[in-house]
Amino acid sequence: MKAKIIIFLMLFFPTIFLAQQFPSPPPMSQINNQIMQQQRVMQQQQMMMRMMQNNIQTDEQKLIREENKKNKIEEKIKSLNDVLLKLNDELLKTKKANVQPNKELQKQEDNLNKKVDKTNKAIEKNTEKLQVSNKVIEDLKNNIEKTKIKLEEKKKEKELKKLEKEEKKEMKE
Repeated sequence: MKAKIIIFLMLFFPTIFLAQQFPSPPPMSQINNQIMQQQRVMQQQQMMMRMMQNNIQTDEQKLIREENKKNKIEEKIKSLNDVLLKLNDELLKTKKANVQPNKELQKQEDNLNKKVDKTNKAIEKNTEKLQVSNKVIEDLKNNIEKTKIKLEEKKKEKELKKLEKEEKKEMKE
C-alpha cells in the first residue's frame, strides 16, 4: 500500500510541476521579425516625413515663381494702362483737330483706334493671366498649409510612440 502511494505521488507530482511552468519564450526568429517590422514602419514614416518636407519646399519654390510672375503681369498691366491713356489722349486731340475732314487725320484716328483696341485686348489677356496666377498662388498656399499640418501631426505621432516605448521600458525595469 505504501509502495502504491509512493508510486502514485512520484507519477502525479511531476505533472503538477510541469503544468504550472511558465510558457516558453517566443523563438528568436519571431522576435527578430517583430523588430524588423517595427524598423520598416519607422523607416516608412521617416520617408513620408521627408517626402512631405520636400513637397513643402517645392511648393514654396513654385509659390515664389508664381508670385514673381504675378508681379510681372501687374507691371505689364500698369504699363499697358499708361499706353492706353496716352493713346486716348492722342485720340481726343485728333478728334478736336478733326474739325475739317482730312484723310490723314482720319487715317491717324483709325490707326489710334486700332492701337487702343489692341491695347485693350492685351490688358484683358493679362488680366486673365493675373486671375489664373492668383488662383494658382492660393492653391499653392493652401497645399503648403495642409502639408505642414500633416507633417506636424506625423511628428507628434512619432514623439508619442517614442514616449510610449520609454514608458514600457520603465515599466519593465
